[in-house]
Amino acid sequence: MWNESFFSAPQLKRDSLGGCRPFMNDRALIGQIVGEQLSAVSFVQDYVEFHFDGPVIRALSGPIVKENGETIRFPSPRSRDQLCSLIGRPVSSFELIEGLELRIRLGGADLIVPLDAERTTGPEAMHFQDSLTSPVQVWTVD
Repeated sequence: MWNESFFSAPQLKRDSLGGCRPFMNDRALIGQIVGEQLSAVSFVQDYVEFHFDGPVIRALSGPIVKENGETIRFPSPRSRDQLCSLIGRPVSSFELIEGLELRIRLGGADLIVPLDAERTTGPEAMHFQDSLTSPVQVWTVD
């Protein structure tokens, strides 16, 4: 019989009901990206990864860029170019609005990862990993 509490690739800690437990305070965890530059944007089959010289945010719903009065959501036309234009910009601040969104300030632009059911297609909205070997933190849609 399977032990319901296990680490599975990529080291996601599950509780006995299959839900995900946080390992530390969400704000402290995400706060690690402040001062880091966005070093890469990776477009994977059905999600987008944002690399910050170590920490990685995986947006499982279409990320949004707001800049100069324009709002573009992936995968709309020009959204890839807009997301890639953020590479090299340092993170000046972030705002985590539980159940709604993660908003990351990069220069004059906001990168938004939706966390709500209206803008998310699956049960998980976002993953955060502070290093390649650390457990994956999962934000689920309620």
